[in-house]
Amino acid sequence: MKPYSIDLREKIVNAYERGNTSIRKVAVQFGVAKSYVQKLLQQKRTLGHLEPKKQGGAMKGRLDDYSSELAQMVKNHRDATLSEYCED
Repeated sequence: MKPYSIDLREKIVNAYERGNTSIRKVAVQFGVAKSYVQKLLQQKRTLGHLEPKKQGGAMKGRLDDYSSELAQMVKNHRDATLSEYCED
């Protein structure tokens, strides 16, 4: 899911900061979750901006911790098949 635009983020924060409303009402007005409005307000207070944070991250594979061992196996047995590597 793409992050909300900075324009929308600013509108949400500005609507709350103008006063005379609650976080819940702002959330309903913009069609977002109450917790999202709370997170935006906290981010503005702590970081001073409303830029989206980096999403996701690299998933670690099951064999990542064995890269040197796998490289050595391939070096020693260049012509082996996958099933033969699994037997070792």
